[in-house]
Amino acid sequence: MRASRAAPFIPQDFCDEISEQYAELRDEFYASLEDRKYVSLAEAQKRRMAVDWKDPANAPVRPKVRRVREGKMENQASLHTIHVVVRSARW
Repeated sequence: MRASRAAPFIPQDFCDEISEQYAELRDEFYASLEDRKYVSLAEAQKRRMAVDWKDPANAPVRPKVRRVREGKMENQASLHTIHVVVRSARW
């Protein structure tokens, strides 16, 4: 069987409709670029978000689990043993 016969038929009017929708989306996106207000790098650096890392609510979470788990995985008819090691972060 030829590949052209194996692929499903998509009507041309459907393809034209999708193309029109993409053209509308593209035009709307480019129009929205004109409305954007950008600030300078210096202004953005002044307005950056300040995070207090000393506050316990902002401290990173230390994992409480440390274990070795063994599992099996088939890879193209050969069986391999996978050792997965989960370690807590050292900080």
